[in-house]
Amino acid sequence: ALKVAKENAKRNEVSHQIEFLCGDLFAPLKNKDLQGKIDCVVSNPPYVSQDEFERLPREVRDFEPILALKTEEEGTSFHRRIIEGALTFLKKGGLLALEVGLGQANKVADLIRNKKELESPAIKKDLGGIERMVITFRIVR
Repeated sequence: ALKVAKENAKRNEVSHQIEFLCGDLFAPLKNKDLQGKIDCVVSNPPYVSQDEFERLPREVRDFEPILALKTEEEGTSFHRRIIEGALTFLKKGGLLALEVGLGQANKVADLIRNKKELESPAIKKDLGGIERMVITFRIVR
């Protein structure tokens, strides 16, 4: 993914404006003095459980990178970790947008509702009418 991102940045002549980092979620940001300074966190984390993975269409299951799709738990484990990390790094008013799997929107929205630092989430549908994005903002106080 980083290789493709670097190629895209070079092609669009913005590579001098970007620092590419690799690591486990927010870990690469920890020593960068960015706590409370990030404008937005947008993520399409792995959200397919093992059971769901077996039922995916062949063109997805056999050709997409497994690490980008599958999670060992019920599908929202990465969402939990991203929400927690976002609380550390998002500035007040900062955006958090998470892609979710089929049937996961309300579960992820509930995780957000349990955080007093985040606004009530909005759930957005994709072009197929499936609840696909959960969006919130860090409360400004």
